[in-house]
Amino acid sequence: PANTVLVFTYIGYAPQELVVNGNKTKQKIALKEIVNETDEVVIVGRGTQRKISVVGAVTNVKASDLQVPSSSVTNMLGGRVPGIIAVTRSGEPGNDFSEFWIRGISTFGAGASALVLIDGVEGDLNILDPADIESFTILKDASSTAVYGVRGANGVVLVTTRRGAVGKPVISFSADFGLQSPSSMPELVGAYDMAVLTNEALVNNGQSPKYSQDQLNIYKSGGGNPFLYPDIDWFDEVLKKNAYMQQYNASITGGSEKMQYFVSANVLRQEGIFRRGAYNDNYSTNVSYTKYNFRSNLDFQLNNVISAKLTLAGVIGDKRRPSSGVNSIFERARVASPNVT
Repeated sequence: PANTVLVFTYIGYAPQELVVNGNKTKQKIALKEIVNETDEVVIVGRGTQRKISVVGAVTNVKASDLQVPSSSVTNMLGGRVPGIIAVTRSGEPGNDFSEFWIRGISTFGAGASALVLIDGVEGDLNILDPADIESFTILKDASSTAVYGVRGANGVVLVTTRRGAVGKPVISFSADFGLQSPSSMPELVGAYDMAVLTNEALVNNGQSPKYSQDQLNIYKSGGGNPFLYPDIDWFDEVLKKNAYMQQYNASITGGSEKMQYFVSANVLRQEGIFRRGAYNDNYSTNVSYTKYNFRSNLDFQLNNVISAKLTLAGVIGDKRRPSSGVNSIFERARVASPNVT
């Protein structure tokens, strides 16, 4: 009947709607292929395949699963991708990236990690903005990685970034705020226990005790002069309970039949958990990391045969940390005596 809407769909192609005109008996329908449709189409070594025809070990990660507040894409892989071993060795801002292995640690020394290709070019996941990811595919077995030779021996990560689409400009903005806190901290003894253990160690070594019984009673009661009988938790004095993290994303996409564009910018700010004194309000001496990302993906259709793509991406990082490293500060707080100021 006239004005009926027919919907044409097929795996790997965009749906097409057609309003029936009563004057026409024949109509030609052309469906546009969606090569990055990860639900049914899998991006493999060079090109794409239907999901049902892929026999190799290929894992797709939904881009929506990666849209969580985090300092790096690598920190999001652990627990989200089967078979991936992810290890984070530090919580320091700007240095809290995860090392990950897809097929285990099969080689020694350099080159033990997976090969990462971003839009076909070898890159680093730690400087990639998660909001720019269109699809995320991991190739695991030999049949999937054979095209990359020895460089794919430890697995291959294929990342495609978002690109423009025909239509009016669409502007997107998002802001994320979070708190970071230590997952576990050492439990330290108090001043009374420290004094008792010090006396015990001296006596076992044939020396006289350092603290008298009256002094031990004062430490135990906690009512003594804090300058003469301190009981200090140095971790509490040096470290805060939480540190703030904030992230801002802005992008614009659109285009015409001749040219499509996707432009994005990202700002990530992480603060350290060290406390600041009142004397340095004019300049932050805390550990911090600020990262600025920019990406511009342009697609040109020069004529019916020739097309061109232009990708520009950059990242600027500002990392602040003490010259001796944060480990030395943490270690000094760990070994400092609670009854010594």
